[in-house]
Amino acid sequence: MNSLNLIKMFFMGTLLMGAVTFYSCTSDDNEGCDLITCDNGGECVVDQFGVAECECPTGYYGNNCELLECSIIECPPNSTCEDDGQGTCNCNPGYEPNYDADGNAIGCETVTRNKYLGTYIGEDICTETGTNTYQAIISAHPSNLDQFLIENFGAYGFNVYAQIESETQFSIPSQDIGELRFSSTTLGTINEALGTVSIAYQVSFISDGEGEECDMILEKN
Repeated sequence: MNSLNLIKMFFMGTLLMGAVTFYSCTSDDNEGCDLITCDNGGECVVDQFGVAECECPTGYYGNNCELLECSIIECPPNSTCEDDGQGTCNCNPGYEPNYDADGNAIGCETVTRNKYLGTYIGEDICTETGTNTYQAIISAHPSNLDQFLIENFGAYGFNVYAQIESETQFSIPSQDIGELRFSSTTLGTINEALGTVSIAYQVSFISDGEGEECDMILEKN
């Protein structure tokens, strides 16, 4: 007896025993939506397999349409929407938030580097040359809004550029000037209340790498 005949005999036997039961879907097509909440105007639908899900309007996504797309967010000038699902507007590099009387951010009109600009008295404590006192000037970078120049950096007579990293921090990217290489070893900070700018840096000869590390403190005149 071949396998097809065996299957037929088994099926007929179970029919005679009353063991075969057929089910039909008679429930409400949207019954699965009772367990789903769609936010922001989303609509619950049930697909052909009985799976309930939210159909989100333009500009929203997520299981419950709870997340925002940047396409529907209008950020203030000098800021860009971050694709984080919350429609967060972050200030562009070189800008920082303006705050109202209650401390709420209301825009990005403040140019961060402006707080650094001015004339300073510098004091560097270095591992090889000891303590050096000098005058320095912080001026605006001629082309990049998120950078500034420290003129007469470390009393070396060179203009070294700094990169703004946040509202109160900056770095000295590695840069070769003349025979020397300058770079920061920590993030620098500005203390507006005290009128000081500080950073740790290293300076070395490009040719052999010999040099020293220094702690710089600039005090505004």
